[in-house]
Amino acid sequence: MEPIPLETVIVDQEIVKELQCGICLQIINKPRQCLQGHLYCLDCISQYLKKSQECPTCRTSLNVEKLSRSLFVERHLRNLNVWCKYHFENKGGGNNNVWEVDEQGCNEILTMENSTRHENTCEYSFEPCKLSSDCGLIRKIQLVDHLEKCPKRPIKCDHCLIEYPFSDIDKHLLECEMIEIQCDKCNTKLLKRDFETHKLNECPNCHVHCPFFDSGCLKMFDRKNLQEHIDKSLGEHLILMKNNYTQSISSLKKDFNQQLKEKDDQIKKLEKVLNDKHEPDTKIEWCVKNYSIAKKKGYIQSEKFVLGGFQWFLGFYTDGDSADSKGYISIYLFLDTHQIPKGKSLALEYYLKFFNHRDPSQSVKKEFRTTFPIKGGRGWGDRKAVKSALLDSSGFIKDDTLLVKAEINVKKTCWSIDQEPDT
Repeated sequence: MEPIPLETVIVDQEIVKELQCGICLQIINKPRQCLQGHLYCLDCISQYLKKSQECPTCRTSLNVEKLSRSLFVERHLRNLNVWCKYHFENKGGGNNNVWEVDEQGCNEILTMENSTRHENTCEYSFEPCKLSSDCGLIRKIQLVDHLEKCPKRPIKCDHCLIEYPFSDIDKHLLECEMIEIQCDKCNTKLLKRDFETHKLNECPNCHVHCPFFDSGCLKMFDRKNLQEHIDKSLGEHLILMKNNYTQSISSLKKDFNQQLKEKDDQIKKLEKVLNDKHEPDTKIEWCVKNYSIAKKKGYIQSEKFVLGGFQWFLGFYTDGDSADSKGYISIYLFLDTHQIPKGKSLALEYYLKFFNHRDPSQSVKKEFRTTFPIKGGRGWGDRKAVKSALLDSSGFIKDDTLLVKAEINVKKTCWSIDQEPDT
C-alpha cells in the first residue's frame, strides 16, 4: 500500500496549518526552530542553510549550530489525533494517488504515537488475493468471504476430477474428454475421448470404405455389412490387387531408373569438375632454427599450410616415435583432422628431404604415395628416415639450423557420391 500523506489522516484539519514547515509547507518532520521560533523540517532547513545563513521567514542570522528542537511541537505531533490509514482507499490509477474516505474502512481515531502499532494488526488492512493478482487488494476483514466467491477459486470437474478456476470451468466442460456422450449412429454411451476411435473402428452403423480401397474398390457401406461385402467380392478384389501391384512395380521401376540417371549425371558432373581442376605441386622449405635446443623436446612441428582444401603440417620425432625406431628420426606429413571437408579425400605423391648443406647430393630423401584421410591415423611417413646421430655430424646442421624440404603433388581428388565439390 502506498504511504498516505500525514495531512490526509489528521482528524482536525485546522491544526494542519499550524504545523506546516515554512519551506515545504507539509506537516513538520523532526521539527527545528530558529531563535525567533519559526519552525521547519530538519531536512528542509539543513538543505536551505547550505545556500543561505539566515532564517527564511525572519531573516535572522542562522546556521545548523543555532537550530534547536521544539519539544512542545514534538509532543504535540506525537499526540495528534489521526485516522487509521485504513480509513482511506486509494481511488487513483497508476502513479496518481487519490486518497478518499472509505465507508467500509477502519474508523479508529488514534494518536500519532500509537497509530503504527494499531495499523500493523488492523483488520481493515489490505492483503492481496491468494488466488489471483487480478483481484487486487482485499481488506483483511473481507478476505474469507472474498475467497469463497473469488472467480479464480478452484473447483473440481465432476468428470475428470481435475481442479480449474471457477471462471474457466464452463469452458473446460465444453472440452472435457471424460464427459459421457452418446454415439449419434448407434446410441452407444462412451467417454468423449473414445468417440473418434469408436467411430473409426467400432461403430457398426458408420459408413466405411472397402478395405481394398487403395487397390481400386470404391464401394462404401455400414461397418456391420463389411464381412458380407468381402465374401461377395473376393474375386473382384483379387483382380484389383493384381492390377494395383503391377502398376506399383512399374512405377517403382520408373522411379529407380530416374534415380540411377540422376546419380549417373552427378558422377559425370563430379568427374568434369575434378578433370578441370589441377592442383599445382606444393613445395615446402622448413627451417628448424636452434635445432640443438629444439631436438631436446623430442618432437618438432612445422607451421600449418593449405593444400587441396585441407590443412597440413610436417612433424618429426628426434629420437623415434616407438621403441623399434629409437635412435632414428621419424618424419611424417600430417593432416589436421579438425579441418577435413566432409566426403573428400586426396591421393598424394610427395617426398620429405633432410637437406645436407655440406653436400646436397648426400641429402636424405624419402618418397611416399598414399591417400588422405588415413583410416586410424593422421600422418604418413618414415619411422626410420635417418639416424639421429647422422644429422648432428654429417653436414645437415648449419648455424644450428636444420632444413627440411617437401614437395607434394595431388594426383587425384575423390568425393563420396552424395557430396559435391565447391566450384
